[in-house]
Amino acid sequence: MANCCTTPLPSGSGNFTNDPTFVNLAAGDYHLQPVSPCINAGNNLYATNSTDLAGSPRIQGWTVDVGAYEVQSPSSILSYVWAQQFGLTTDGTADFADFDGDGLNNWQEWLAGTNPTNAASVLVMGAPSTNSPA
Repeated sequence: MANCCTTPLPSGSGNFTNDPTFVNLAAGDYHLQPVSPCINAGNNLYATNSTDLAGSPRIQGWTVDVGAYEVQSPSSILSYVWAQQFGLTTDGTADFADFDGDGLNNWQEWLAGTNPTNAASVLVMGAPSTNSPA
């Protein structure tokens, strides 16, 4: 399993156990509330349909949501569960900020899988080499 919101936590990348914050679980309304950690937490490779269960466009905000319904106006392009993990806002104001001063904004940190609150957590690419591995 990958990019799933479920309990217990399964092995695999992108899985989490946070409350998905459905609009009304008791009434069977599984649309996501605007603060749901499921927003932008999916993997576009697994989005096989162009529309969600309600017939709305499946990918909004650059990344598919986890679940059957896509939030049509996400305020951030970051994965909400990733942003919330580091105490970042999900209103869009933190998307291109560089709070740790490492030269990468939070969107770049999310893509690289680095910690946006630690300047020592960076993705560095070394110069190409023609040396053969030993």
